[in-house]
Amino acid sequence: MKSFRTEVESSYRALFFIFVVLFTPSAAFADAILPSLFIVWPIAILLFVPVVLIEAIYAQVQLRSNFWRLAGVTTVANLLSAIVGLPLATVLSAGFKYTLETLRFHDTGALRTQEAQAQLVNPGSVGPHDSSTLIWLGIYPKWIMILSAVAMMLACYLISWWIEGKWLQRYLKRHNPDMATGSMRIAMMANLLSYGFLTLAVVVALLFIWPARS
Repeated sequence: MKSFRTEVESSYRALFFIFVVLFTPSAAFADAILPSLFIVWPIAILLFVPVVLIEAIYAQVQLRSNFWRLAGVTTVANLLSAIVGLPLATVLSAGFKYTLETLRFHDTGALRTQEAQAQLVNPGSVGPHDSSTLIWLGIYPKWIMILSAVAMMLACYLISWWIEGKWLQRYLKRHNPDMATGSMRIAMMANLLSYGFLTLAVVVALLFIWPARS
């Protein structure tokens, strides 16, 4: 049982390393195109259908309208918000992550000590913002990535709330004008439910795929 668990952990560590290499143009010791935060993207995409269903069910309960029609409206609204929200939220949360890394690794002496403890072949080559390398070496604290992912989800939530609220309002003005004034409130609560679920899934996934040494 123990050997099987070790093999599973090794497999996830290998997959994590492959992901970092693929999304980092300089695969040695540089972060490019925010590869660490891009981990959130496939998780969000895989959970797109459950998110749509959660929001459609909430909207159907509130509006007492046709479920499948609302599911279609919610799907289009989520696609629009994802196209705008994911890239913008990634940039915003990357700035937040950069700030946390600067505060955490402001003492370069301590960073070099941690590098030595990690038995790095080329000590002194890793900077405080080379997060993918630091994660793989077991130097990078989990809380920075988790807080950054949560910040990303919060930004996505706010963007989605506004875009989906406007899209729902547009739909209601045509099919149920009496309820149109409540569209932003419905979108707010629907997104609160769906993004609560999505944020929990992202945090659990990040904890699960994290290299064992950290």
